[in-house]
Amino acid sequence: MGPDDILLLQRAIRQFMLRRTKRQFNALIDQEPEAYRNRLGNLCRYPKTRAQYYPTNETEQDQRWIVAVRNALAKLNGMAFVHKVLRVPDSPRWRNHAEPDRAWLEGMLQSAKALAGYHVLAALRSSRLAALEHLFGTRAAWSEYYEEPVPLKHTAETGNLRNRVRQLGGTLPVNQLTIADLPAILTNPESHRIACERDAEIYDAIGEIIRKISDQREASKARLIAKLLEHHHLLIAFDARPITLHGLARRLADDRIQIRIATSERPQDCQKVMQEFRLGSEASHIVALCTDAMSESINLQAASAIVHLDLPTVVRRLEQRDGRLNRMDSDHGEVESWLPQDSKAFAPISGEELIYRRYRMVETLLGGNVVLPDDLALADPEEEEREADDESATTLITPERIVQDRDQREQIQEAIPDAFSPVRSLVIGDQALVAPATYEHYRRGQARVISSVTAVCAEKPWVFLCLAGSDMGAPRFVLMSSDATPPQTGLEEICEQLRSWLGSHAPQRAFDHAAAEQLNTYLKRLNTHDELLLPRKKQRALAEMRLILPKYRPSKPQRRRSNGDETAEPDAVAPERIEVIDALLDLLNNRGERCARDGRRITPDLGILADLWLYLIRPAWAEVARSSRRKILLLRDLREYLGNHPPETTELDQLLYEEGLWVKPLDERVVAALVGVPDDTL
Repeated sequence: MGPDDILLLQRAIRQFMLRRTKRQFNALIDQEPEAYRNRLGNLCRYPKTRAQYYPTNETEQDQRWIVAVRNALAKLNGMAFVHKVLRVPDSPRWRNHAEPDRAWLEGMLQSAKALAGYHVLAALRSSRLAALEHLFGTRAAWSEYYEEPVPLKHTAETGNLRNRVRQLGGTLPVNQLTIADLPAILTNPESHRIACERDAEIYDAIGEIIRKISDQREASKARLIAKLLEHHHLLIAFDARPITLHGLARRLADDRIQIRIATSERPQDCQKVMQEFRLGSEASHIVALCTDAMSESINLQAASAIVHLDLPTVVRRLEQRDGRLNRMDSDHGEVESWLPQDSKAFAPISGEELIYRRYRMVETLLGGNVVLPDDLALADPEEEEREADDESATTLITPERIVQDRDQREQIQEAIPDAFSPVRSLVIGDQALVAPATYEHYRRGQARVISSVTAVCAEKPWVFLCLAGSDMGAPRFVLMSSDATPPQTGLEEICEQLRSWLGSHAPQRAFDHAAAEQLNTYLKRLNTHDELLLPRKKQRALAEMRLILPKYRPSKPQRRRSNGDETAEPDAVAPERIEVIDALLDLLNNRGERCARDGRRITPDLGILADLWLYLIRPAWAEVARSSRRKILLLRDLREYLGNHPPETTELDQLLYEEGLWVKPLDERVVAALVGVPDDTL
């Protein structure tokens, strides 16, 4: 993808992207801080997040054991992650490949091996307990450290890759590839069984190494939490694995510390955490040990510090977790975010993380057909990939780098405009066309304004219109000029043109007869271009209606035939169907204003009509999708099916009687107008 393509894509995306960053909100708050108070009546703003780093204190011997674990993982075949169905995904990448089957197979086998190693190391970075759970199951791992029953519900128990891969032995994947020379482990049951048994033996050997690793990592995290609670009344700690949190809770058992474990299988504890950590809470000396089930859409802003027990290796995960504290109505001016500094042997490597995120992306977008163990759902399927072209696959991922990436991402987000950025730039910033005092006067004005109209001098006639929204539609901007081109409706294009026309060389002029005549001319023209104000999908839906509806119109009345009677009366349904279809086509092709019973001018809302049509053809869409191999269907792909399966007359008739179909004409929805009048009309 070239620079021009990227620019075009960015311009398209920002047409429907609306976003305000924390920095932008804080800038607005700085303008009038008294206007922003939380429900306690205190001044508020987004707090500053200060990143802190803590050492995990692995011993030198521990690091040598990790090197031994990595060496053992390199010998795995990854049989637990080999696809159950050998099939090349239906995507442009593989359709255009010279040897898609062979290339996909080689990549899949490499990915399976890499994924097997990734999950063991990711679990081990959480805790030894989590690593043993992954290898041998929840109950087996817990019983090695504690005599008491497993604190997790049976449905939350997971792992046991050793037994899983052993049971898989001899069960060959279904082959849908066209190549004949597949590896023996994919075609011979005995070879497959031997490969699976070898993986199980390696898992056993890795388990023995993990049991020799000291508890320095877990002990260091527990000491950090206990120390932080001396300075912070409420503290949140995140880790991806519930068993790690339960193990940490045993280490923190102290009369001075109250512990809450908030995971997806403990909804009551989650509710309790939300109560104790809400704004205004007077709770104290509580640590909430949370999985990422608590990392989204939850307010925990009473806490002033967060500890990441495992390192979020993508920026979005870090933002989601820190966002529980970083709320606009927070009472804290600053919050702390503590991230682990793993030793070189323990630290995640970019290549390992990349292969996992790529797998999740393929699984989500193309429908991967291998099921990951439940405890391995560490990454959000929508997380962004880290670009790996400019960095080595062996680069360590450090907490400093993750924080730096987050800061850079925030700066990029500040620079990327959204759909309303061009509009805001007209009234805010160094290049604003409207003076701040003028904007504030009208923004704060209490008077009810029906419409505002003004005129300026221009080289050629034009008019800029602001349309009020309807019950089913948003407000719109429209720019019309004397050219034969259709009206402009894109915010960015309109604002660029206004900036060009309304510079220092555009003095205001009186709104006289010439300006009024010009405005009326454009208003009449506006009513004939209402379809251009609709989203592209609705425009396409109306175009398809114009193509399909004539096919449903009977050419002549049909006659009923019953009991072989060829002289039966004409079918009474045919005239009714003709009337309904003609009425719909009239709305589409000869739309115009009408008078309501109370004398008001009304016109059809084509956006409502398009919505009704899209709802009507939903069953057809589902039916075509079931029989098509294409992942994305277009409206034109339904033409043949809709032509062969016409809706009933009563269904078509419903399109005409939906409430809200008739609205005020566009010219009556104009709330502000700016008219550019040429000097020769004076």
